[in-house]
Amino acid sequence: MGRYAVVLSAIMVLAISGSAYPSIIETEPNNTMATADVISSPTSYPWSDVGICSLDSSGSDIDYFKIWLTDSSTVMTVVTTPLDVLFTDPDTLLGLFDSSGTLLVSNDDSGGTNGSTVMYNITSTGWYYIAVTGSGDTNFNGDYHGEVGDYMLTVSVVPEPATLVLLGLGGLIFLVRRRRG
Repeated sequence: MGRYAVVLSAIMVLAISGSAYPSIIETEPNNTMATADVISSPTSYPWSDVGICSLDSSGSDIDYFKIWLTDSSTVMTVVTTPLDVLFTDPDTLLGLFDSSGTLLVSNDDSGGTNGSTVMYNITSTGWYYIAVTGSGDTNFNGDYHGEVGDYMLTVSVVPEPATLVLLGLGGLIFLVRRRRG
């Protein structure tokens, strides 16, 4: 997916979400799973939120966030968009972990930009951890990566595609019946 498609997708998800104000807030220290900043859990779907975060001047910062997800028929998408030099700086590496610390999926330089995008089908209820670090810190352990600056973190949770199709068909049937009635 190209960088413009990723940004457009994020904007569309934000437009249909129930969240009126960003509530992803980064507070240091959030460099480990134990000190991860909590992202408000979705209460309905589709849901998304956004926040402006920063990799600090140490050049080895890693930011952890956690979110409680209860619906196993959803897809979570996480996007980082570099803001210091739009789409290029800082060069982020993004990872999604389960509650046991197992890396589920990671991405570095999605779509030819220095931002990152991961999508994951939620399979069970529990805490999921998002880690944002600089490109080069492939073990997500805070190794020196040299990346410093602000990035936008966008998190969205939507029904999995089959569920969306069924919801769309149900809406279509409702409209057809309503017009006939």
